[in-house]
Amino acid sequence: MMFELIGYKIHYEYGSVICIGEKIDEETIVATFDTEKQARKYIKAARLKNPHSPSPFRQKSLLSYYDSADVKESDPEETPPHNPEI
Repeated sequence: MMFELIGYKIHYEYGSVICIGEKIDEETIVATFDTEKQARKYIKAARLKNPHSPSPFRQKSLLSYYDSADVKESDPEETPPHNPEI
């Protein structure tokens, strides 16, 4: 069994002044891991400590393009990087 690291690109919709909702524009399998613990550890290592940064993830990580990430249990048809490290 493998676990997928999913990257999400989110688009926020604004009214005149306030945010009225969000829509996930892109959901991509970024990598696969043998265990859920490994995938969560990768997300933690990739996350920046600065809350004011435009991206929540490090530039050198596979998640640098995405706004958020999650882990799902699955057997992917595609072959993304397996057990990557930063």
